[in-house]
Amino acid sequence: MSQEDKTTLIWNIFKLLIWIILLVSCFFYLENHPAEKIALSSWIKNIVQKIEIFGYNAVWKDGTLLSQKYDLENKYLEMIHFAEEKWCINQEFVWGLHEMYKALLNEDNNKIETYITRYTIAAAEYEMSIYNDCWE
Repeated sequence: MSQEDKTTLIWNIFKLLIWIILLVSCFFYLENHPAEKIALSSWIKNIVQKIEIFGYNAVWKDGTLLSQKYDLENKYLEMIHFAEEKWCINQEFVWGLHEMYKALLNEDNNKIETYITRYTIAAAEYEMSIYNDCWE
């Protein structure tokens, strides 16, 4: 091994150690700041969903239905969070929302066209119930 190769090797090891230190410090930062951790995981989830939608469109499937399913999942999650923090919603209603959300998550992505309308109508009904219970 020549002197130049040794210098390059040492320099690469030094850069690797710096990157490892930076990576570990990022993980410690995320452990101590849960809001940042949630934002990062949400961002990663969104990127994965966009890639999956692109993949569906690439293999001649309808990616718009998959996008609609992901939007519906987010809508259910928002309703759950809202219902859990408001005093005007009873616990059975919140439990029903949780069950509907879990059922939507467990549905097969290859059969979206068979169930997307049912969940969309249910979401509209839940949303109307929340509106009626909390603002009227």
